[in-house]
Amino acid sequence: MRIWRFGKDEKNYVENIFGNNIAFNDIDIGLRYSSIQFKKLLEKNVLISSLSISRTNKIIEKKYFSNIKDEKIKIGNGNLIFDCNNLKFTKDKNEFSLTHGFYTSYDGSNSNIRPEKSNPDGAYIFAPCENELQTYESIDKNKSFYQQNGHFTSIVLRYPNSYLIITIENNNLKIYTESIFEPIPRRTDKGFNYLLVLDSNINNINKEYNQPQIFTDSQGINMMQRIKDTRPNYKYELTEKVSSNFYPITSVVSLYETENKKNKISIYSDRAQSAGVVKNGQIQLICQRFSTVDDWKGVGEGLYENSSMDRFFPVKHLITFDDKNHSDYFNKVPFILSVETMKNSKINSNYEKIISSDDSLDIEFEVKKYGEIFVEVGNVHCDYFGDFGKESENMKINFEKGKLIEYSLNGVDEIKEIKSGENITIKKQMFKSFLLGKDLKE
Repeated sequence: MRIWRFGKDEKNYVENIFGNNIAFNDIDIGLRYSSIQFKKLLEKNVLISSLSISRTNKIIEKKYFSNIKDEKIKIGNGNLIFDCNNLKFTKDKNEFSLTHGFYTSYDGSNSNIRPEKSNPDGAYIFAPCENELQTYESIDKNKSFYQQNGHFTSIVLRYPNSYLIITIENNNLKIYTESIFEPIPRRTDKGFNYLLVLDSNINNINKEYNQPQIFTDSQGINMMQRIKDTRPNYKYELTEKVSSNFYPITSVVSLYETENKKNKISIYSDRAQSAGVVKNGQIQLICQRFSTVDDWKGVGEGLYENSSMDRFFPVKHLITFDDKNHSDYFNKVPFILSVETMKNSKINSNYEKIISSDDSLDIEFEVKKYGEIFVEVGNVHCDYFGDFGKESENMKINFEKGKLIEYSLNGVDEIKEIKSGENITIKKQMFKSFLLGKDLKE
Protein backbone atom coordinates (compact mmCIF):
# COMPACT_ATOMS: atom_id res chain seq x y z
CA MET A 1 0.00 0.00 0.00
CA ARG A 2 1.17 3.55 -0.72
CA ILE A 3 -0.35 6.33 1.35
CA TRP A 4 -0.24 10.02 0.54
CA ARG A 5 -1.01 12.39 3.39
CA PHE A 6 -2.17 15.95 2.68
CA GLY A 7 -2.35 18.61 5.38
CA LYS A 8 -2.08 18.42 9.13
CA ASP A 9 -3.04 15.49 11.33
CA GLU A 10 -6.39 16.00 12.98
CA LYS A 11 -8.79 13.66 14.71
CA ASN A 12 -11.06 11.51 12.64
CA TYR A 13 -14.81 11.88 12.74
CA VAL A 14 -17.87 10.36 11.16
CA GLU A 15 -19.04 11.21 7.66
CA ASN A 16 -22.54 12.50 7.02
CA ILE A 17 -24.38 12.05 3.73
CA PHE A 18 -27.60 13.69 2.64
CA GLY A 19 -29.17 14.56 -0.68
CA ASN A 20 -31.77 16.40 -2.70
CA ASN A 21 -33.71 15.48 -5.82
CA ILE A 22 -35.08 17.72 -8.58
CA ALA A 23 -37.31 16.13 -11.21
CA PHE A 24 -39.74 17.43 -13.81
CA ASN A 25 -41.24 16.48 -17.13
CA ASP A 26 -41.81 19.15 -19.76
CA ILE A 27 -44.32 17.57 -22.11
CA ASP A 28 -44.16 20.45 -24.59
CA ILE A 29 -40.49 20.00 -25.40
CA GLY A 30 -40.01 16.40 -24.36
CA LEU A 31 -37.48 17.11 -21.61
CA ARG A 32 -37.42 14.68 -18.71
CA TYR A 33 -34.99 15.96 -16.13
CA SER A 34 -33.85 14.29 -12.94
CA SER A 35 -30.96 15.42 -10.78
CA ILE A 36 -29.76 14.02 -7.46
CA GLN A 37 -27.21 16.02 -5.50
CA PHE A 38 -25.40 14.63 -2.46
CA LYS A 39 -23.41 16.45 0.16
CA LYS A 40 -20.73 14.44 1.92
CA LEU A 41 -19.19 15.97 5.01
CA LEU A 42 -15.73 14.43 5.25
CA GLU A 43 -13.80 15.16 8.38
CA LYS A 44 -10.09 15.93 8.18
CA ASN A 45 -7.62 13.09 7.62
CA VAL A 46 -10.23 10.39 6.98
CA LEU A 47 -9.43 7.51 4.64
CA ILE A 48 -12.15 7.69 2.00
CA SER A 49 -14.26 4.59 1.64
CA SER A 50 -16.71 3.64 -1.04
CA LEU A 51 -20.01 5.50 -1.00
CA SER A 52 -23.25 3.54 -0.95
CA ILE A 53 -26.56 5.30 -1.58
CA SER A 54 -29.90 3.98 -0.38
CA ARG A 55 -32.99 5.17 -2.22
CA THR A 56 -36.03 6.66 -0.51
CA ASN A 57 -39.49 7.34 -1.86
CA LYS A 58 -39.88 10.71 -0.15
CA ILE A 59 -41.15 13.30 -2.64
CA ILE A 60 -40.36 16.97 -2.08
CA GLU A 61 -43.34 19.19 -2.79
CA LYS A 62 -43.01 21.57 -5.74
CA LYS A 63 -44.53 25.04 -5.46
CA TYR A 64 -45.24 26.48 -8.90
CA PHE A 65 -44.86 30.22 -9.48
CA SER A 66 -48.29 30.33 -11.12
CA ASN A 67 -49.74 29.73 -7.63
CA ILE A 68 -47.43 32.18 -5.84
CA LYS A 69 -48.03 35.90 -5.49
CA ASP A 70 -45.63 37.68 -3.14
CA GLU A 71 -43.89 34.86 -1.31
CA LYS A 72 -40.31 35.28 -0.11
CA ILE A 73 -38.34 32.09 0.46
CA LYS A 74 -36.01 32.03 3.46
CA ILE A 75 -32.92 29.94 2.78
CA GLY A 76 -30.70 28.63 5.55
CA ASN A 77 -31.25 30.69 8.67
CA GLY A 78 -32.75 33.50 6.64
CA ASN A 79 -29.31 34.75 5.55
CA LEU A 80 -30.43 34.37 1.94
CA ILE A 81 -33.92 35.30 0.73
CA PHE A 82 -35.43 34.69 -2.70
CA ASP A 83 -38.29 36.94 -3.80
CA CYS A 84 -40.66 34.96 -6.02
CA ASN A 85 -42.13 38.15 -7.44
CA ASN A 86 -39.03 39.90 -8.84
CA LEU A 87 -36.86 36.74 -8.93
CA LYS A 88 -34.12 38.37 -6.85
CA PHE A 89 -31.93 37.08 -4.05
CA THR A 90 -31.04 39.16 -0.99
CA LYS A 91 -27.98 38.38 1.13
CA ASP A 92 -27.23 40.87 3.91
CA LYS A 93 -27.53 44.20 2.06
CA ASN A 94 -26.67 42.77 -1.34
CA GLU A 95 -29.27 41.99 -3.98
CA PHE A 96 -28.62 39.89 -7.07
CA SER A 97 -30.48 37.95 -9.73
CA LEU A 98 -29.62 35.13 -12.14
CA THR A 99 -31.16 35.11 -15.60
CA HIS A 100 -30.61 33.99 -19.18
CA GLY A 101 -30.07 36.51 -21.97
CA PHE A 102 -28.75 36.64 -25.53
CA TYR A 103 -27.02 38.67 -28.23
CA THR A 104 -28.13 38.27 -31.84
CA SER A 105 -25.27 37.31 -34.18
CA TYR A 106 -24.09 39.77 -36.82
CA ASP A 107 -24.29 38.14 -40.26
CA GLY A 108 -22.65 40.94 -42.26
CA SER A 109 -25.78 42.96 -43.02
CA ASN A 110 -28.27 42.85 -40.13
CA SER A 111 -26.86 45.66 -37.98
CA ASN A 112 -26.51 49.42 -38.35
CA ILE A 113 -24.12 49.74 -35.39
CA ARG A 114 -21.37 47.45 -36.68
CA PRO A 115 -18.35 48.98 -38.45
CA GLU A 116 -18.63 48.74 -42.24
CA LYS A 117 -17.13 45.54 -43.70
CA SER A 118 -16.45 44.14 -40.22
CA ASN A 119 -16.21 40.39 -39.56
CA PRO A 120 -19.48 38.52 -38.96
CA ASP A 121 -20.10 36.52 -35.81
CA GLY A 122 -18.52 33.08 -36.05
CA ALA A 123 -16.12 30.51 -34.66
CA TYR A 124 -13.30 32.97 -33.98
CA ILE A 125 -15.18 36.27 -33.83
CA PHE A 126 -17.78 37.33 -31.26
CA ALA A 127 -19.73 40.03 -33.11
CA PRO A 128 -23.21 40.81 -31.77
CA CYS A 129 -25.43 43.00 -33.92
CA GLU A 130 -26.60 45.08 -30.93
CA ASN A 131 -24.82 46.82 -28.05
CA GLU A 132 -27.43 45.94 -25.44
CA LEU A 133 -27.95 42.49 -23.96
CA GLN A 134 -31.38 41.09 -24.82
CA THR A 135 -33.20 39.66 -21.81
CA TYR A 136 -36.47 37.76 -21.42
CA GLU A 137 -39.33 39.79 -19.97
CA SER A 138 -40.73 36.96 -17.89
CA ILE A 139 -40.58 33.26 -17.07
CA ASP A 140 -43.21 30.62 -17.79
CA LYS A 141 -44.79 30.46 -14.33
CA ASN A 142 -46.65 27.24 -15.13
CA LYS A 143 -43.31 25.46 -15.57
CA SER A 144 -41.23 27.32 -12.98
CA PHE A 145 -41.22 26.16 -9.35
CA TYR A 146 -39.21 25.79 -6.17
CA GLN A 147 -38.82 23.06 -3.56
CA GLN A 148 -37.11 22.91 -0.17
CA ASN A 149 -35.89 20.41 2.39
CA GLY A 150 -33.62 20.76 5.39
CA HIS A 151 -30.40 20.83 3.38
CA PHE A 152 -31.21 22.17 -0.09
CA THR A 153 -33.39 24.74 -1.80
CA SER A 154 -34.01 24.27 -5.53
CA ILE A 155 -35.44 26.88 -7.90
CA VAL A 156 -36.31 26.02 -11.51
CA LEU A 157 -36.92 28.93 -13.93
CA ARG A 158 -38.34 28.24 -17.41
CA TYR A 159 -37.37 30.71 -20.15
CA PRO A 160 -38.57 30.56 -23.80
CA ASN A 161 -35.81 28.19 -24.92
CA SER A 162 -33.98 27.21 -21.73
CA TYR A 163 -34.19 26.17 -18.11
CA LEU A 164 -32.17 27.75 -15.30
CA ILE A 165 -31.92 25.36 -12.34
CA ILE A 166 -30.60 26.95 -9.13
CA THR A 167 -29.73 24.73 -6.17
CA ILE A 168 -28.57 26.22 -2.86
CA GLU A 169 -26.93 24.42 0.03
CA ASN A 170 -28.81 25.85 2.98
CA ASN A 171 -26.00 25.57 5.51
CA ASN A 172 -23.23 27.37 3.60
CA LEU A 173 -25.20 29.25 0.90
CA LYS A 174 -23.22 27.85 -2.01
CA ILE A 175 -25.30 28.24 -5.16
CA TYR A 176 -25.11 25.68 -7.96
CA THR A 177 -26.68 26.53 -11.31
CA GLU A 178 -27.38 24.43 -14.38
CA SER A 179 -28.37 26.15 -17.60
CA ILE A 180 -30.13 23.73 -19.96
CA PHE A 181 -30.64 24.99 -23.51
CA GLU A 182 -33.11 23.45 -25.94
CA PRO A 183 -31.91 21.78 -29.14
CA ILE A 184 -31.27 24.48 -31.73
CA PRO A 185 -32.47 23.65 -35.25
CA ARG A 186 -30.09 24.41 -38.08
CA ARG A 187 -31.31 27.70 -39.54
CA THR A 188 -30.09 30.26 -42.05
CA ASP A 189 -31.86 33.44 -40.96
CA LYS A 190 -30.39 34.27 -37.55
CA GLY A 191 -27.71 33.17 -35.05
CA PHE A 192 -27.52 33.76 -31.30
CA ASN A 193 -25.15 33.90 -28.34
CA TYR A 194 -26.85 32.67 -25.14
CA LEU A 195 -25.63 33.90 -21.76
CA LEU A 196 -25.98 33.43 -18.03
CA VAL A 197 -26.26 36.88 -16.46
CA LEU A 198 -25.71 37.87 -12.83
CA ASP A 199 -27.01 41.33 -11.90
CA SER A 200 -26.28 42.78 -8.47
CA ASN A 201 -26.36 46.07 -6.56
CA ILE A 202 -22.64 45.75 -5.79
CA ASN A 203 -20.76 48.87 -6.86
CA ASN A 204 -17.65 47.60 -8.66
CA ILE A 205 -16.66 50.88 -10.31
CA ASN A 206 -12.91 51.39 -10.63
CA LYS A 207 -12.31 54.92 -9.28
CA GLU A 208 -9.29 55.68 -11.45
CA TYR A 209 -11.09 54.98 -14.75
CA ASN A 210 -14.69 55.41 -13.58
CA GLN A 211 -15.68 52.11 -15.18
CA PRO A 212 -16.89 48.78 -13.75
CA GLN A 213 -14.27 46.08 -13.23
CA ILE A 214 -14.20 42.31 -12.79
CA PHE A 215 -11.43 39.78 -12.19
CA THR A 216 -10.87 36.71 -14.37
CA ASP A 217 -8.48 33.83 -13.79
CA SER A 218 -5.41 33.27 -15.93
CA GLN A 219 -5.23 29.51 -16.53
CA GLY A 220 -6.75 28.96 -13.09
CA ILE A 221 -3.63 30.34 -11.37
CA ASN A 222 -3.67 34.14 -11.01
CA MET A 223 -6.48 36.68 -11.18
CA MET A 224 -6.38 39.51 -13.72
CA GLN A 225 -8.12 42.85 -13.44
CA ARG A 226 -10.51 43.68 -16.30
CA ILE A 227 -11.90 47.21 -16.64
CA LYS A 228 -14.67 48.11 -19.08
CA ASP A 229 -13.48 49.97 -22.22
CA THR A 230 -9.98 50.26 -20.73
CA ARG A 231 -6.48 48.93 -21.29
CA PRO A 232 -4.28 50.41 -18.53
CA ASN A 233 -1.01 49.37 -20.20
CA TYR A 234 -1.40 50.99 -23.61
CA LYS A 235 -3.36 53.57 -25.55
CA TYR A 236 -6.64 52.00 -26.53
CA GLU A 237 -9.08 52.95 -29.26
CA LEU A 238 -12.57 51.58 -28.57
CA THR A 239 -14.16 50.09 -31.68
CA GLU A 240 -16.10 47.11 -30.26
CA LYS A 241 -18.39 48.21 -27.42
CA VAL A 242 -19.44 44.69 -26.45
CA SER A 243 -16.96 42.05 -27.59
CA SER A 244 -13.89 44.06 -26.50
CA ASN A 245 -15.14 43.74 -22.92
CA PHE A 246 -15.30 39.93 -22.93
CA TYR A 247 -12.36 37.92 -21.60
CA PRO A 248 -11.50 34.19 -21.42
CA ILE A 249 -11.87 32.28 -18.17
CA THR A 250 -10.93 28.70 -17.40
CA SER A 251 -12.20 28.58 -13.83
CA VAL A 252 -13.61 31.74 -12.27
CA VAL A 253 -14.81 35.32 -12.73
CA SER A 254 -15.36 37.62 -9.74
CA LEU A 255 -16.49 41.08 -8.76
CA TYR A 256 -16.37 42.92 -5.47
CA GLU A 257 -17.47 46.25 -4.09
CA THR A 258 -14.87 48.96 -4.56
CA GLU A 259 -15.38 50.46 -1.08
CA ASN A 260 -15.78 47.18 0.77
CA LYS A 261 -13.96 44.19 -0.73
CA LYS A 262 -15.82 41.85 1.61
CA ASN A 263 -18.91 42.24 -0.57
CA LYS A 264 -17.98 39.91 -3.39
CA ILE A 265 -19.46 37.35 -5.75
CA SER A 266 -17.54 34.67 -7.68
CA ILE A 267 -18.83 32.43 -10.47
CA TYR A 268 -16.95 29.19 -11.21
CA SER A 269 -17.43 27.50 -14.57
CA ASP A 270 -17.36 23.83 -15.56
CA ARG A 271 -15.53 24.61 -18.82
CA ALA A 272 -13.59 27.40 -20.53
CA GLN A 273 -15.92 30.30 -21.26
CA SER A 274 -15.97 34.01 -21.94
CA ALA A 275 -16.96 36.55 -19.27
CA GLY A 276 -17.97 40.14 -19.91
CA VAL A 277 -17.81 43.37 -17.92
CA VAL A 278 -20.49 45.58 -19.47
CA LYS A 279 -22.49 47.17 -16.62
CA ASN A 280 -21.91 48.09 -13.01
CA GLY A 281 -22.57 45.13 -10.70
CA GLN A 282 -23.04 42.69 -13.58
CA ILE A 283 -21.26 39.58 -14.89
CA GLN A 284 -22.12 38.10 -18.28
CA LEU A 285 -21.06 34.55 -19.18
CA ILE A 286 -21.41 33.13 -22.71
CA CYS A 287 -22.80 29.58 -22.44
CA GLN A 288 -23.77 28.63 -26.00
CA ARG A 289 -23.16 30.14 -29.45
CA PHE A 290 -24.12 29.47 -33.06
CA SER A 291 -23.90 31.54 -36.22
CA THR A 292 -25.24 31.26 -39.76
CA VAL A 293 -22.27 32.60 -41.76
CA ASP A 294 -18.49 32.33 -41.91
CA ASP A 295 -16.46 34.91 -39.93
CA TRP A 296 -13.74 35.20 -42.64
CA LYS A 297 -11.10 33.57 -40.42
CA GLY A 298 -10.51 30.42 -42.42
CA VAL A 299 -13.15 27.93 -41.30
CA GLY A 300 -15.30 28.53 -44.35
CA GLU A 301 -18.62 27.82 -42.65
CA GLY A 302 -20.92 29.04 -39.89
CA LEU A 303 -20.60 27.95 -36.27
CA TYR A 304 -22.89 25.00 -35.62
CA GLU A 305 -21.71 22.02 -33.55
CA ASN A 306 -24.09 19.10 -33.87
CA SER A 307 -22.90 17.52 -30.61
CA SER A 308 -24.34 20.38 -28.57
CA MET A 309 -26.95 21.94 -30.88
CA ASP A 310 -29.19 18.94 -31.47
CA ARG A 311 -29.67 17.99 -27.81
CA PHE A 312 -30.50 19.61 -24.48
CA PHE A 313 -27.17 21.23 -23.68
CA PRO A 314 -26.29 21.76 -19.97
CA VAL A 315 -23.74 24.24 -18.57
CA LYS A 316 -22.98 24.29 -14.83
CA HIS A 317 -21.72 27.03 -12.52
CA LEU A 318 -20.94 27.45 -8.84
CA ILE A 319 -21.55 30.83 -7.15
CA THR A 320 -19.90 31.73 -3.85
CA PHE A 321 -19.49 34.77 -1.60
CA ASP A 322 -16.32 34.00 0.40
CA ASP A 323 -12.54 34.40 0.06
CA LYS A 324 -11.80 30.74 -0.61
CA ASN A 325 -10.81 29.46 -4.02
CA HIS A 326 -13.34 26.86 -5.16
CA SER A 327 -11.79 26.25 -8.58
CA ASP A 328 -11.29 22.56 -7.84
CA TYR A 329 -15.07 22.07 -7.65
CA PHE A 330 -15.01 21.55 -11.42
CA ASN A 331 -11.57 19.91 -11.32
CA LYS A 332 -9.89 22.95 -12.90
CA VAL A 333 -7.08 23.30 -10.36
CA PRO A 334 -6.52 19.85 -8.89
CA PHE A 335 -3.68 18.66 -6.68
CA ILE A 336 -3.70 15.28 -8.38
CA LEU A 337 -3.86 16.04 -12.08
CA SER A 338 -3.59 12.60 -13.57
CA VAL A 339 -3.13 8.95 -12.74
CA GLU A 340 -1.72 6.77 -15.51
CA THR A 341 -0.85 3.07 -15.47
CA MET A 342 1.63 1.07 -17.45
CA LYS A 343 0.44 -1.83 -19.60
CA ASN A 344 -0.67 -4.94 -17.70
CA SER A 345 -1.11 -2.93 -14.49
CA LYS A 346 -4.14 -3.08 -12.25
CA ILE A 347 -5.10 -0.35 -9.81
CA ASN A 348 -7.68 -0.54 -7.08
CA SER A 349 -8.33 2.92 -5.69
CA ASN A 350 -11.07 3.92 -3.29
CA TYR A 351 -10.51 7.58 -4.06
CA GLU A 352 -11.39 8.98 -7.46
CA LYS A 353 -12.25 12.64 -6.93
CA ILE A 354 -9.84 15.55 -6.99
CA ILE A 355 -9.13 16.85 -3.49
CA SER A 356 -9.47 20.41 -2.26
CA SER A 357 -6.72 22.56 -0.81
CA ASP A 358 -8.71 22.71 2.42
CA ASP A 359 -8.87 18.93 2.80
CA SER A 360 -6.56 16.72 4.85
CA LEU A 361 -7.00 13.24 3.46
CA ASP A 362 -5.29 9.88 3.22
CA ILE A 363 -5.33 8.57 -0.34
CA GLU A 364 -4.53 4.91 -0.80
CA PHE A 365 -3.53 3.18 -4.04
CA GLU A 366 -3.09 -0.57 -4.31
CA VAL A 367 -0.65 -1.59 -7.03
CA LYS A 368 -0.41 -5.17 -8.32
CA LYS A 369 1.61 -7.06 -10.95
CA TYR A 370 4.53 -4.68 -11.40
CA GLY A 371 2.14 -1.77 -11.50
CA GLU A 372 3.38 1.77 -11.94
CA ILE A 373 1.42 4.93 -11.23
CA PHE A 374 2.49 8.38 -12.40
CA VAL A 375 1.07 11.12 -10.22
CA GLU A 376 1.40 14.83 -10.93
CA VAL A 377 0.92 17.22 -8.04
CA GLY A 378 0.54 20.98 -8.49
CA ASN A 379 0.39 23.78 -5.95
CA VAL A 380 -1.51 26.42 -7.88
CA HIS A 381 -4.29 27.71 -5.64
CA CYS A 382 -4.60 31.48 -5.18
CA ASP A 383 -5.88 33.69 -2.42
CA TYR A 384 -6.84 36.38 -4.88
CA PHE A 385 -9.32 38.57 -3.03
CA GLY A 386 -7.34 39.88 -0.09
CA ASP A 387 -4.64 40.93 -2.54
CA PHE A 388 -5.56 39.82 -6.06
CA GLY A 389 -2.76 37.80 -7.58
CA LYS A 390 -1.47 36.61 -4.19
CA GLU A 391 -0.32 33.03 -4.51
CA SER A 392 -0.73 30.02 -2.24
CA GLU A 393 1.84 28.99 0.32
CA ASN A 394 4.24 26.08 -0.04
CA MET A 395 2.61 22.64 0.14
CA LYS A 396 4.16 19.66 1.92
CA ILE A 397 3.44 16.03 1.11
CA ASN A 398 4.47 13.03 3.17
CA PHE A 399 4.89 9.64 1.48
CA GLU A 400 4.82 6.44 3.52
CA LYS A 401 5.40 2.73 2.84
CA GLY A 402 6.90 1.97 -0.52
CA LYS A 403 9.18 3.31 -3.19
CA LEU A 404 8.72 6.77 -4.66
CA ILE A 405 10.81 8.34 -7.42
CA GLU A 406 10.57 11.95 -8.56
CA TYR A 407 10.59 12.42 -12.33
CA SER A 408 10.56 15.31 -14.74
CA LEU A 409 7.08 16.57 -15.52
CA ASN A 410 6.89 14.55 -18.72
CA GLY A 411 7.78 11.36 -16.85
CA VAL A 412 10.92 10.71 -18.93
CA ASP A 413 13.89 11.72 -16.79
CA GLU A 414 14.43 10.31 -13.30
CA ILE A 415 15.44 13.01 -10.81
CA LYS A 416 15.81 11.29 -7.42
CA GLU A 417 14.39 8.63 -5.12
CA ILE A 418 12.29 9.80 -2.19
CA LYS A 419 12.90 7.97 1.08
CA SER A 420 9.96 6.63 3.07
CA GLY A 421 8.68 9.26 5.47
CA GLU A 422 10.56 12.09 3.76
CA ASN A 423 8.68 15.36 3.38
CA ILE A 424 8.26 16.68 -0.16
CA THR A 425 7.91 20.44 -0.57
CA ILE A 426 6.14 21.86 -3.60
CA LYS A 427 6.55 25.59 -3.88
CA LYS A 428 3.70 27.84 -4.89
CA GLN A 429 2.80 27.76 -8.58
CA MET A 430 4.98 24.67 -9.13
CA PHE A 431 4.32 21.09 -10.29
CA LYS A 432 6.11 17.82 -9.61
CA SER A 433 5.75 14.30 -11.03
CA PHE A 434 6.28 11.06 -9.13
CA LEU A 435 6.40 7.36 -9.96
CA LEU A 436 4.93 5.00 -7.39
CA GLY A 437 5.58 1.31 -7.03
CA LYS A 438 8.37 0.79 -9.57
CA ASP A 439 9.58 -2.85 -9.82
CA LEU A 440 7.33 -4.02 -6.98
CA LYS A 441 5.82 -7.49 -7.17
CA GLU A 442 2.41 -8.43 -5.87
